Amino acid sequence: MDENVTGSTQRSSLLDRKVRLNLRLFFLIAVIMLGLLIYHVARGDGSLGWALLSLALGGVVGWIVNRVNVLDWDDARHVVVSRMDALGVVVLVLYVFFLFIRDRLLGRWIDDAPLLSMIGLGLTAGTMIGRVFLTRHGIRQVLADAGMLPEVARDQRR
Repeated sequence: MDENVTGSTQRSSLLDRKVRLNLRLFFLIAVIMLGLLIYHVARGDGSLGWALLSLALGGVVGWIVNRVNVLDWDDARHVVVSRMDALGVVVLVLYVFFLFIRDRLLGRWIDDAPLLSMIGLGLTAGTMIGRVFLTRHGIRQVLADAGMLPEVARDQRR
């Protein structure tokens, strides 16, 4: 492994194209939704407490939904790949179902349409933030297990 290559560039080249694309897409969605959430709070559509609660609940949903993709090391291609197992398919189906009923479900307790919209944005942003952080953690774990993280390899040599 070339020691002159920067850590992030080196790790990026160790990711399958699909994994990189998913991470970038989750990050972009999270940033957009977070920006819209901040806009709604600034506009007074709901309190900061509702925004933080919806972000936290979204993070929990992201943790659950992150189970959809299992990260693994592909020895033949020397990259981290993502695959979906049977439990992942079940979680994905339940998540899609939740997306369709989310507004109706939350609408039973919340009559205020702008607040409901803000909570939906917070849930989505939290879900995507959770997926980004957990996917990054999973990638580091797979790379460490495969012996592909130079800093881990250096620490193990000492």
